[in-house]
Amino acid sequence: MNISGTIPTEIGLLTQLNYWEVFNTDISGTIPTEIGHLTQLTSWTLSNMNISGTIPTEIGLLALQIWTLSNMNISGTIPTEIGVLTQLQEWEFSYMDISGTIPTDIGLLTYLNRWLFMDMNISGTIPTEIGLLTQLSYWTLSDMNISSTIPTEIGHLDLLRDWSFSNMNISGTIPTEIELLDQLNFWQFNKMDISGTIPTEIRLLTQLNQW
Repeated sequence: MNISGTIPTEIGLLTQLNYWEVFNTDISGTIPTEIGHLTQLTSWTLSNMNISGTIPTEIGLLALQIWTLSNMNISGTIPTEIGVLTQLQEWEFSYMDISGTIPTDIGLLTYLNRWLFMDMNISGTIPTEIGLLTQLSYWTLSDMNISSTIPTEIGHLDLLRDWSFSNMNISGTIPTEIELLDQLNFWQFNKMDISGTIPTEIRLLTQLNQW
């Protein structure tokens, strides 16, 4: 579409809006704080636009289950208010200028099933709170400045089926707790500083068919 301009602040008047998807347009400007009035919004996608600025803290007022922000000029950090999005099931942030770290509040997203972070300026470590994401089945972290070891808490992600880490500064060894990931079907580690040997516990991943 050839739509341009900005997202009007009047978006906040659409208080019954449940689904909002806009992509491949020339829309610019910022995300207005009035989105905090969209308390019925469960699915929100903005992608391939010229939107800049930061993510408003008012996102904590939404009822999001699916949230995608991709290929935009959004910067700043991930607000700690994400911890309030306790119904979130699918979360994708990619190809943006977001920096800072992964908030420890991610541990509150206990319904999260699909999590993809790719090509951003996020640094720091993988918080141990990921062990609380026991519904997680798809997890991709790629092309970021994350520098840490893999937390042993990954052993709690026993529903994980698709796991991909690539092009980050992750170091250390592969935890033996991988033996608990007995649903793992796809496993990709690429362009990282992982050292040591492949744990013999890999023999227990009987569902693994792509590695």
